[in-house]
Amino acid sequence: MPLEIAPRSRSDGYSMSAIRLATFAALVVLAGCRGCGGSVQRLAPGIGVDPVALEFGKVKPSAPLELPLVISSQTQVELLTSSIVVDGPGEFSLGEAPTAIPGLTQQRLPVRFAPTGLTRFEGAIVITSNDPENSPLRVPVGGEGATPVLVIEPRCDASTGCRATVTATPPRVDFAPEAFARRLPGAVPTLPALIVRNDGPVELLIDALSIAGADARAFTFVEPPVLPLRVAPQARTTIPLRFSPLSETQLDYRAEVIARSDDVLRPEVRVPLAGALRPNLAPRVCLNVVRVVPSDGSAPRDYSGPAHWAPLVNGLADAGFDLRAVREIQPRSDVTLSALSSADETDCTTDPEDGRLGLTWQWRVLAAPAGTMAPPIAPQAPGLARLLPLATGAYTVELTVADAQGHTSVATVTFEVALKRDLVAQLSWSGFSDVDLDLHLVRPSSAPFSFFSEGDGGTAGDLNGYAALLQQNLPGTDFDWGLPGAFDDPRLNLDDIGTGQLIETASLNYPEHDARCDAGVCTYRVMAHVFADRRRPDAGCTVGGACRDGERCDCVAGQVCVADEAPKTSAPIGAGRCVVPAKPVLRLFLRGEATPSAVVPLETLTPPDELAVGAPCQLLHLADVEWPTSVALLSDGGRPRPVVVVPGAGDGGYVTSPVLSRFGWRQRGSLQCAPNATRPGGIGWYEVAP
Repeated sequence: MPLEIAPRSRSDGYSMSAIRLATFAALVVLAGCRGCGGSVQRLAPGIGVDPVALEFGKVKPSAPLELPLVISSQTQVELLTSSIVVDGPGEFSLGEAPTAIPGLTQQRLPVRFAPTGLTRFEGAIVITSNDPENSPLRVPVGGEGATPVLVIEPRCDASTGCRATVTATPPRVDFAPEAFARRLPGAVPTLPALIVRNDGPVELLIDALSIAGADARAFTFVEPPVLPLRVAPQARTTIPLRFSPLSETQLDYRAEVIARSDDVLRPEVRVPLAGALRPNLAPRVCLNVVRVVPSDGSAPRDYSGPAHWAPLVNGLADAGFDLRAVREIQPRSDVTLSALSSADETDCTTDPEDGRLGLTWQWRVLAAPAGTMAPPIAPQAPGLARLLPLATGAYTVELTVADAQGHTSVATVTFEVALKRDLVAQLSWSGFSDVDLDLHLVRPSSAPFSFFSEGDGGTAGDLNGYAALLQQNLPGTDFDWGLPGAFDDPRLNLDDIGTGQLIETASLNYPEHDARCDAGVCTYRVMAHVFADRRRPDAGCTVGGACRDGERCDCVAGQVCVADEAPKTSAPIGAGRCVVPAKPVLRLFLRGEATPSAVVPLETLTPPDELAVGAPCQLLHLADVEWPTSVALLSDGGRPRPVVVVPGAGDGGYVTSPVLSRFGWRQRGSLQCAPNATRPGGIGWYEVAP
């Protein structure tokens, strides 16, 4: 029966089958010697190599590689080598070669590859031994000379705030202008950097990396790299750079980064650097009312969140910060003001060069309500101050901030002290300069509607810019709404005649004090009236017949025809001029909330609602605010929300049937309304005209 020997791997390079075979052969020989009359059969030596072919791969000429070739005796007989040589180019060489290897053992032969060029080299190791069947034995050897490829690519990521200009080919870095002697250096993500890349197949070794040139001291590595710098094949490393002017007189700076490596084809790379001096800038200041602790013991109000700071940080400090409509402050409240939008020294308030290092702060109350003394203001930590306003009205606080170089910036913040603002109506007509729209807030008891004479005792029933102006000039006429006293009377906070920011705001406290609210839900009407249009419209349209004042008629798309005159007793007719109609937007804020409870027309509609008011003397009924009854507000059932109704609004939210009326008349050639009646006592007021 034949003997089967299963191969089994061993870590020493021999297989179990070879050992078993040799052992078996020895036993056979020993067994055969008994009684054989002196005749002995001897076991032959055998040679083995690992690996059977030696491949070095890619090797740098400057970094020769040495690999072992394992030579083993495959039997129990000692293996003798008489010659081990290289048959091939001189780039391959051998270490000390073994001459005798005991049976079933192995020895290592060092083989060295030192390429002299960037090409392929091949040869063989020839071993002559006492193995009768495998001598000479040839072991193929091969390898390729290769070089790393040094690439330096400047990088500047604008998304992280980097403002330098970089060029990839040839590489160059032009820093953004920088001020002298900054105490707070720019954050690393805002700096340009050099991307050092190895595009070659072997490791890159950079043994020299420096900045040289006449102005080398102005440029630095943020973290000087440890040399030699090793970069693996197809890998990269990032080296940020910083520029700091050396004086206040030198305007331009030049230097270059020099990198030396073992890249055979390009052993040296130079990257020019340039920088320029920027004048030292004054601090940028923001100012905010961040905390209000009411005197009545109610919960403190916090206005320090990002949403409260956003319009101030993005606003213009030179124009002052007006918080009258967005901060609720009662008399005798503890008010905290802050110039620090966050703990980050690079955020408002900050110096462009030094952050908040070395800043000085000077506070003062610039204005207080008429007839009162300005309350003292107490600086707290840098950038913080507190005051205790006592009187109702508007206050303006001024903050002056100076940097270490003496440059100063001034910011003011205006806030209003009052019990509350239950109803705020804001009308805007952005993009229509020289058009004067008037906001009208009409109280429930002013019915049927008229502008100025409705109400008991001759008080005004409609708050608007024209009526407020008359009220200032005519004693005995006022806006005494609700209960006696001014605490629940309406206020016209902003009045714009078309030359400002095109915003008008009216507000009211305690709307439930109107007599109509005693019996049930009462309605405050909000309207927009075209008082005047001072633009220079195109001529060439006619009003009459099917074409009415403020409609497109024979004007181009997007415009309407406005008659040259609108008589007191008849509808406008005749020659007209083409104008782009103003598009009013109404925002209603209820009970001091910072976001509008209703916007007319809706901002969420796509396409947008093209709600417009076409001609002077036209009155557009924008919204009704249905206020809860005074009984409901005094009950224990909670505070019911007011309801906003938009006249003419369809199911989809579009104002499909706008409610327009005409009040006033126009003289020939004028696009401004005029009162069309005179009340006894000389008060001009409006009444409806055809």
